[in-house]
Amino acid sequence: MRGTRFGFLFDYDQTYSFVALYQELAKRIPGSSVSGIVLNGRYFDYASKSLPKTAHLIQFYDLVAEGRKYTPSAEELADFRAFDEKHRLARVAYSDRFLNRWSYDELIPLYIYLIRAFREYIDREKPDIFVFDGVASQFTHLLYLVMKEKGVRVFIPFHFGIEDLFYFYDNPYFLCDDIWSLFRSMQDGSAQPSASEKKWAEEFIARIREGDSAYRNIAVGLEKQKFALPSIRKVRHYARYLQNYWRHDRKDPTLSNPLQRLAGIMRLRRNRKKTLGFFKSLDEIGTDFVFLPLQYEPEIATLVLSQLDQVSFIDMIVRQLPWGCKLVLKEHPAMLGQRPWTFFKQLSEKYPNIRFVDPSVSVNTLARRARATVTLSGTAIVETLVLQRPIVYASHSRFGGFGLGTFISDFLDFAPALEQARKAIHDDRTLVNMLSAILRSCARFQLSEPLGNPEVLTARNIAKV
Repeated sequence: MRGTRFGFLFDYDQTYSFVALYQELAKRIPGSSVSGIVLNGRYFDYASKSLPKTAHLIQFYDLVAEGRKYTPSAEELADFRAFDEKHRLARVAYSDRFLNRWSYDELIPLYIYLIRAFREYIDREKPDIFVFDGVASQFTHLLYLVMKEKGVRVFIPFHFGIEDLFYFYDNPYFLCDDIWSLFRSMQDGSAQPSASEKKWAEEFIARIREGDSAYRNIAVGLEKQKFALPSIRKVRHYARYLQNYWRHDRKDPTLSNPLQRLAGIMRLRRNRKKTLGFFKSLDEIGTDFVFLPLQYEPEIATLVLSQLDQVSFIDMIVRQLPWGCKLVLKEHPAMLGQRPWTFFKQLSEKYPNIRFVDPSVSVNTLARRARATVTLSGTAIVETLVLQRPIVYASHSRFGGFGLGTFISDFLDFAPALEQARKAIHDDRTLVNMLSAILRSCARFQLSEPLGNPEVLTARNIAKV
């Protein structure tokens, strides 16, 4: 441990969390050092001032600016083709949130340049451990692949989807083999939940069955702020925003300028108003339906964990439902008003058996009423399993890796999976073992949204991390 070299991806406001984390690690590990890649100039300034003078930090969007001007050699193009075919970069690339801004001919030289820059960073700094949460972007996916190529130990702290439990992944696909293996051992009797694990699992099951949700999503409140128009009360806030934009954000290719941002707020408000007209109350959607909770976009479920976009996913399912059975879609509460209203209009016009339920109706309530719940990935899986209702899902990540419910890789064969899910209901012992394996392998702390959740940066919480 002495002299450990830490690397970080300082991902926008996560910079505050990771700087605090390194400061705590430095107290505990004599001779440790730090380096990293910072995604935005504003956070680069904060990291530079808060970390030791010896910290070597790279501004990521400086690399992007240089990479967009780069002309690769024939040898580099050949090497990139081999790299691409080995790692199947299109698995992530075509859903990346920023790819539509640049042409194909721009992206390949950029990727070649970034891969080279990432390799040079690792060879120079030689991090023993690299910490980041950037799992839903082609850029950070490239960084992850280079880290694995170079043998760097990767830690990806990510919320597991239950209470405040976090797990340290070593991959961006949410594969957690140790948790799944522990569950199987509990199932075959070679391992047992402790008394405290069993008690917690039974209490969690009881809460879900009483109507509670698996965790509280603070992102919902933060997303609502995107609709707020400027006001006199926030003069200081907007002055700081304009200062930050002029000094830093105008160099960030992913961020809008002030006029574009204001126009964006107006578009969002108009979009939200038009969207609300498509939502029905619980009574209006009836009783015979399959329930599909929509994913937040862009997000890990559609960027990395699934090969399907949501429209294709919906299209395949709705065409295979029995006559008289509806498909009920619930907007993600943090996405309300941000998905184009035409998404709802086009699906409503195309399929008379689609309904959009009021987003305030809980997953818990809908999963109880539905013939089955179907989802790409996410917490709806664990809630539906605990409710002992049919669940069909498309990803082996996280909850899908336990092998419970009904996994399906080919949604062109959805109809038989729907019948199979009706029979794949699990007893309480299985559910307790699943939850106990999660609890034993996770840790309790706060890490996300440090600027919207003051608890994250407290000394007590950082010590937990």
